[in-house]
Amino acid sequence: MNRLPRHRGETDAGEHALEARIVAGVDVAERQGTEISEETSRAIAQVLSMTSQKFAALEYFAKSGLGSYEAVSDEFLSLYRDASTPVQIKLWIDRLGTFLLGRHNLLPDDYRRAPIDTLHHLLVPHESPRQFIHFYARADLTSPEIQAAADHVEALVDRLGTAFAAFLTLADVDGGADNLAQTFDEFYIDEFTDRHAAMSALTEIDEVIESVERLAQEHGLESVFTYDEDKLNEIFTAGYDLVELRGRMYVFIK
Repeated sequence: MNRLPRHRGETDAGEHALEARIVAGVDVAERQGTEISEETSRAIAQVLSMTSQKFAALEYFAKSGLGSYEAVSDEFLSLYRDASTPVQIKLWIDRLGTFLLGRHNLLPDDYRRAPIDTLHHLLVPHESPRQFIHFYARADLTSPEIQAAADHVEALVDRLGTAFAAFLTLADVDGGADNLAQTFDEFYIDEFTDRHAAMSALTEIDEVIESVERLAQEHGLESVFTYDEDKLNEIFTAGYDLVELRGRMYVFIK
């Protein structure tokens, strides 16, 4: 295995034993389809803290299992985004990152572990400090980059309004992307008073129901005519994302 340059800590034998523990722990997690254990995450942090750089937060987490996600992630992301870092180490960082995101309740609500999850492709929730705007951004962004993204989305909400704030709450919208305003323009349809008003405006459902009701009346079947509103909503939302915010319903193309 290619290793990171180290400056202190384990002997070669100790480092091999540590790596073996990590490999075994990751293998168990992959077979079970779960996150790695705390023991494995701390072993990964220990390996990372043994590099030629001084990583105080990683070292503290390795010893205690404690520490803020921001402090620990800012340190391991400097390795994660370094082209010279071995691929195996980056895969371990992916595992450490999703473990910590889960511990701090920062994973999306519908998150389900895939066979290979990378922090670069995972969007996690954030909130801008000034306007309390909810948005998602890549999990491999550092704290300063997240703050820059927050400043950017706040400026765009000031310019584009509540509809854009609603757009940012969609879990597949990267709030750190450069082309946010353009993407919003491409996918935003309109705002409505509620879900029914949106469905009426964007489909022919009212006309269809009216036609079927008229047909039922002509054949004396008014008492048996019903329609499944939940099913209609399911069909409608298969093509559209609906976000209710501040008393209005905002609709976007999926």
